Amino acid sequence: MNVTGERTPAETTVASFLGNLPELLAAMMNDPRIMVAIADFEDYRYVQFWAEDDFIVAEVISNINVYSGDALTQEQEQLLEEAGWSVPNQDAGFPNWRRQEWGPGAILSIAEAAADASTRILRQGMEPGLQKVMLKTFPVTKKSAKRKVDLEGSERGQAEIDEQFAEIIKDFYDTELEGDA
Repeated sequence: MNVTGERTPAETTVASFLGNLPELLAAMMNDPRIMVAIADFEDYRYVQFWAEDDFIVAEVISNINVYSGDALTQEQEQLLEEAGWSVPNQDAGFPNWRRQEWGPGAILSIAEAAADASTRILRQGMEPGLQKVMLKTFPVTKKSAKRKVDLEGSERGQAEIDEQFAEIIKDFYDTELEGDA
């Protein structure tokens, strides 16, 4: 896997990024480190990914952390929700639209969802001026031991699952970078 480092992004086209996304996610999952990839589009919106073993989280920008609050229109938010993205909830520790997947099908499921969100909803690569992306990939070190939410066959309530996942995401945001490659 080509690790760019957090401060040294690589420029590519939206088409190339999305075409290579399954391979990128597979490399991230196969890397023994916890890996992050952030794709910053020309209009300053983004999608980002976090992978650890067979677990992947994908996020799409929301209006929560945007000062002007205009990263997404109401229609785009509705389309994300209809497409199965979880609604942002700052109080629960989820400031962005998110999806998470486990297991062998995670790569294609997340890649397809991210491609749909990037092109159909955010219009990246579909209009002049929205053709490029700056991609950063880098490892992170977690402060706490790895925890995993097991959704398959679980009889726990959704609130408990959301609470445990919020802790995982909080740990992710509270990580220390291993440094640029």
